[in-house]
Amino acid sequence: MKCTIPEISWHNRDPVLALDIQPNSQDGIYRLATAGTDTHIVIWQLHLLDNGGVSVEALSDLTRHTRAVNAVRFSPDGEFLASADDESAVILWKKQDSSSNADIFVDDLEKENKEYWTVAKMLRGHLEDVYDICWSKCSQFLITGSVDNTAIIWDVAKGRNICLLSDHKGFVQGVAWDPLGQYVATLCSDRYCRIYNISTKKIVHRIHKTSLPTLDAEDNVTEKSTRLFYDDTLKSFCRRLSFSPDGELLVTPSGIVEDDNGKITNVAYVFSRHALSKPVLYLPTKDKYTLAVRFCPILFELKPIPREDEPLNDEPREQWQEYSNLFNLPYRMIFAVATQNAVLLYDTQQPVPFAKVSNIHYTRLSDVTWSPDGRILVVSSTDGYCSLMSFSKDELGIPYREKIKENIKENVDSSALNSEDPPPASVPMTESTTAAATVDKEKSSCQVIKKPMTVRRAGESSKPGKRVTLITLSSKSLKNEENLTSHNLESAQPSHDTQ
Repeated sequence: MKCTIPEISWHNRDPVLALDIQPNSQDGIYRLATAGTDTHIVIWQLHLLDNGGVSVEALSDLTRHTRAVNAVRFSPDGEFLASADDESAVILWKKQDSSSNADIFVDDLEKENKEYWTVAKMLRGHLEDVYDICWSKCSQFLITGSVDNTAIIWDVAKGRNICLLSDHKGFVQGVAWDPLGQYVATLCSDRYCRIYNISTKKIVHRIHKTSLPTLDAEDNVTEKSTRLFYDDTLKSFCRRLSFSPDGELLVTPSGIVEDDNGKITNVAYVFSRHALSKPVLYLPTKDKYTLAVRFCPILFELKPIPREDEPLNDEPREQWQEYSNLFNLPYRMIFAVATQNAVLLYDTQQPVPFAKVSNIHYTRLSDVTWSPDGRILVVSSTDGYCSLMSFSKDELGIPYREKIKENIKENVDSSALNSEDPPPASVPMTESTTAAATVDKEKSSCQVIKKPMTVRRAGESSKPGKRVTLITLSSKSLKNEENLTSHNLESAQPSHDTQ
């Protein structure tokens, strides 16, 4: 891992509020979009250098917004870029092949761009600032969250909203779209995480309080009721939650665990799609609250971490039963959690981070994004700079070659979203077809049918009949800072230029 902090003026040294890297780039270019309080969106090209670093080159400066831009997200197919600002506007941008097709209303600054991005659509429906955006996997719908206490689901092709989610009692600061096409999730300043069924447009889970196992003074495990999320005193405009690429997990930032004395421990919560009403894992970050979560889009092979509780025997076992694993999954997923001043890298095999990058910015972080191949991780900060972390080939792991059987909804029509009938129940697959590399493009459903996932305590037996178990990191062996094992990354203070 190598961390690079380019000494450039990203947004005239104004805070950088959001960023995203284009997936499925047709020309193979790493395109990074950044947005800030200077009202601009800048498209950058990233280059992986031979020495492991990353260089940055400006391609386009988009100036159509007139207020601070809070969110930017490329569509999964890479065709559109969605941006949202403090004036309640959501703009969809599309790259043009040449300047002859460029927008006739561009100003002089945009005429000097190396690439030409024009406004494809303007989405109007919110009344106040829009804080977050998330696309559906099929790139035909998106959801936005706003200060006006609502979230809106949009039909991109028609350029209109098809559903207003108005149950919130505070700012909607984070939104996420289930890759399996069944749910959308919102995280709000009223301390609720809401899960909506896309087909019925109704809430299926309001996640607010729960009972968590904690340790008392004598290290005995006791159940304690606690509220799960910060209220509106959280000093951040965003709470960017994220579904995993396979849709099995939902990770939410801005979590807390309250003790009897009113002391708060900052955490990120992990939910299983098979038990969304209660977290199955929480990841403590001590005195630094979490702001954003992003999963690496690449699935990796399991690392051969030996199990501690079961001796080797002659019985045939699945790979996820042979190695230490938090979840019964045949692959390993990696996600980045951004706190106020650090980025923690976790995987689904162990309950502690395997890397921590800190002391790289003077003020709090604001967003985080991965490149499509998992080789680059970019973090933005309100100090006006961005950090780029690059990984050598296979440094994070060996990519998982098998593919999950999916029914990808490539041509989603609005009837799926307008239907009042609940979706058909998923039928569990047999083990022989769980990892089959089959894509059924003729199906009109965007849902993935997979074997249900079992969540268990690290190192616990995976025999049938286990209940979903909440995993806590409060055990005596995990209290010390030394357990935050990481790569030997030299933390470098940013050397900002003063030009």
